[in-house]
Amino acid sequence: MRTIGLSLRGPVRAVTATVLVLLVLPAIVIVLTAKRAWAVGETITDVRILGNQRTEQDTVRSIAGVKIGQTLETDTLDLARERLNSAGLFADVNVWWEQNGEGVRVNIAVKDKFPWAPVPTASWSSNNRAIGLVFVDGNLFGRGKQLVAGGRLADVDSGALLAYRDPALFGGWAYWQLQGNVQRQVLPEYNASFDFADTPIRETHLTSYGFETVFGIAWFRRLKTQISWGMQQYNVDHSDVPATDTTAEMPAPKATQSETVGVGKASLSFDFRAREFAVMTGAALTAYFDLAAPGFGSDLRYWRSAVNFERGVKFFRAHNFVYSAYAATGNNP
Repeated sequence: MRTIGLSLRGPVRAVTATVLVLLVLPAIVIVLTAKRAWAVGETITDVRILGNQRTEQDTVRSIAGVKIGQTLETDTLDLARERLNSAGLFADVNVWWEQNGEGVRVNIAVKDKFPWAPVPTASWSSNNRAIGLVFVDGNLFGRGKQLVAGGRLADVDSGALLAYRDPALFGGWAYWQLQGNVQRQVLPEYNASFDFADTPIRETHLTSYGFETVFGIAWFRRLKTQISWGMQQYNVDHSDVPATDTTAEMPAPKATQSETVGVGKASLSFDFRAREFAVMTGAALTAYFDLAAPGFGSDLRYWRSAVNFERGVKFFRAHNFVYSAYAATGNNP
C-alpha cells in the first residue's frame, strides 16, 4: 500500500499545480486589464514633457492638446501622439500615463528634429540660368513658428520671398500667415512664321511686388475655415526688340499695361490626415473660392471656384501612396 501511495503523489501535485495556474492566471489578466481601464475617466493631474531640447514645453502641450483637469478618454493618448507626429517638429514621439495621486499623469517624450536648413537652388536651360538660396526654419523661437526667406538670381525671373506663419495663435486653434514677394521678369515673344523662330521678336520687362495675409481656424483640429487677402502690383518697365547679329536692340510698343490685382479668398476644409515619419494617411476635402474685384483693390475682375480631394494610404509599414483629384471653374473676362 505504501508503494501505491508514493506512486500517486507526483500526479496529484501536477494536477494541483495545473489547477492553481488555471485559477490564478485569469485573475492576473483581469487585474492588469482593470488597471488599464482604471485610467479611463480619471482626471489628468499632471502633464510632464521629456526629451525636448529646442521646443518649449508649453508648445509641446499645446500641440498635444492635453491639459491638467481634462478627463482621460480612451483615445486621448492616441490623439496626442497623432497631433505631435503631424506637427513635423519631432523625430520620435512617445505618450503614456501613470498614476499620480488621485488622478493620472500624462508623460510626453519627444525628440526634436533639427529645425532649420539653408537650401541652395540652381537651374539651367537654353534661355535661363539661375541660382538661389532658401532658408527655412520650422521651429522659430522654439514655439513652432515657421519662417521662409529666400532669393533667386536669374536671366529671366529673379526675385525674393519672405513668409512667416504662426500655426497656433496664442496656443489655440487659430493660425495666421503673412508673406511678401518681389520679382523681376523678362517675358520673350516668338513668331513661328519667321525664319528664326527661336529668336524673340519682342521682350517685355516686368517688375512685380505684393503681399498676402491669411487667417484661419482649425475647429476641433479637423474642420478648417480660412480667409485671405492679397495684392500684387505688376509694373511694365519697357518692351524692346532684342539685338541680333545684324540689328541693334530697339524700343518697341509695350506688350501690356501695368495692373494691380487684389484677391479675396475663402476656403473650407475637412482634414482627417495624419503624418508619422513622413508617411501620410487619411483624407482631406477642400473647397476654395477666389474673387478679384475693386473692393479688394484690384483693377481686374474675375472669380474662381475649386474643389480638391487628397488621400494617403500606408502600405508595407513605411511606404506611402497618395492620390488626389481637382476640379475648378471660373470667370476671367
